[in-house]
Amino acid sequence: MVLTGAPNDLPIINDVMRRMRERPVNLAGKTTLTQLAALLQRADLLITGDSGPMHIAGAVGTPLIAIHGPTDPALSGPVSPGATVLRSGIWCSPCYNATGPADCRFYTTQCMKNITPTQVREVVHEKLKQSLQAK
Repeated sequence: MVLTGAPNDLPIINDVMRRMRERPVNLAGKTTLTQLAALLQRADLLITGDSGPMHIAGAVGTPLIAIHGPTDPALSGPVSPGATVLRSGIWCSPCYNATGPADCRFYTTQCMKNITPTQVREVVHEKLKQSLQAK
């Protein structure tokens, strides 16, 4: 497993790493965009939020799971046929407006909390199974 991100993501990444049983490779803040694209092209799967790497993975053909909470996958989601979008679909989502702050106007992050690790794990297993069958 490889974790990526910007240098300012390191506190969150370090917290995630402390909770993991297996030690991942931490490349946060250590790759250029070109290197990230090459890394994603070789990856078996990307799990991501609505992000630039999500679009890079789609462009290089990497299977991906895109987790959308406040953002609208119809507007900013992956266009790759190998992509799976996970979202909770609660009444207030999508609510993100790129012209304003990213804070939830209802002071909750329930749209993200509703997407459980178990749901993500199930999709990961299915996508990796499909990937192995295709090889």
